[in-house]
Amino acid sequence: GGRSLNLCTLCNVVRPPGATHCYDCDVCVSDLDHHCPWTGKCIGGKNLRWFYLFLASLAALILFSIAGLVMMTMTD
Repeated sequence: GGRSLNLCTLCNVVRPPGATHCYDCDVCVSDLDHHCPWTGKCIGGKNLRWFYLFLASLAALILFSIAGLVMMTMTD
């Protein structure tokens, strides 16, 4: 008994276990979380940690920007 291959009928590649087809990119992605409209990339197993770091850096940028605006308005 051999293993049966899981072929994606949309992109015609052998889909590894846990992979899902992304309809936006038209590729199969391992452990697909979502397709990010702001980065234009699939977020999955290989880049999910980097995506969280990206979100944290955006949150830090927003907080520093708000703090800077508050400090500017308080000194005037």
